[in-house]
Amino acid sequence: MLTPNILGLKTEGTAMDGAALRIAREARGETQQTFADWLNASLARKYDKGRISRWETGGERSLRRSSTC
Repeated sequence: MLTPNILGLKTEGTAMDGAALRIAREARGETQQTFADWLNASLARKYDKGRISRWETGGERSLRRSSTC
């Protein structure tokens, strides 16, 4: 799951729910598309606005932490 630490939030690295993800994205002043672009650059992924929307609304689970983290 997407963890708050990738967004620069001071937490214990627990997974974020959709509402928390949206709050964090909006606090960064990002649209869903610009947030997806930032994630793609940061994580070498190919996320889009639709994926961010599904994460925020609970339609899809967000990034999962790797077992090596």
